[in-house]
Amino acid sequence: MGAKSRYMSILVLDVERFGRRSDVTQEWVRGRLYELLHSALESAGIAWDACVVEDRGDGAILLIPANVPKEDLTDLFIDRLHAGLRNHDRHASDEARIRLRVSLHAGDVVQDIRGWSGSAINTACRLVNADPLREVLAAAERACLALIVSRSWHEAVVVPERGGLESSAYGEVHVSAKEVDETAWVYVPGYQRPPATDTDHVATPPRVRKTTVRRGGLDRGFSFDGEVRQPR
Repeated sequence: MGAKSRYMSILVLDVERFGRRSDVTQEWVRGRLYELLHSALESAGIAWDACVVEDRGDGAILLIPANVPKEDLTDLFIDRLHAGLRNHDRHASDEARIRLRVSLHAGDVVQDIRGWSGSAINTACRLVNADPLREVLAAAERACLALIVSRSWHEAVVVPERGGLESSAYGEVHVSAKEVDETAWVYVPGYQRPPATDTDHVATPPRVRKTTVRRGGLDRGFSFDGEVRQPR
């Protein structure tokens, strides 16, 4: 009998221009990325230990249980991650800055002895590497990340504006890469509309949100083999 599939949310992150850095800087950036990722998840109320994390060298794939609200991932988590990145970049050299491309999708995945697979994971990876997302992040000079969501995610979460999401802040793009040929939607924190998606490039300050008590922080970090270590 083959492995049974599970429906999960899929989050993929990729560090912009990671390969242009020295080996020493790459190692340090990877450590900081995991610290910021862990902190953003915990402060959004998403337990790190509940997620499956697969390292990609210049980023990561996270499989997140279906009972985690999609609107929390789309809004609260992205907000916390972007805030952490901005704080990091204030104190980092140009070579050590971290700017991320992020994708969100959901679907059935299957686990075997080598890890996880499924067309939904492939789609999320195609989205995070799509040229339109790269162009948006390059144009959004004040932002530290650009988010792309699949059409199904957009229809289920963004269009109904669940959890206070603002659908007007998302710009439409077309992604054509290998087996993926579909419309997707891009969001950049701090922009009324994402640059490089339409003619409306007017930037506005980030939205004011209700105060949220942080349940996580940078008091501990994680190395790539899962061992706890103290951040620098």
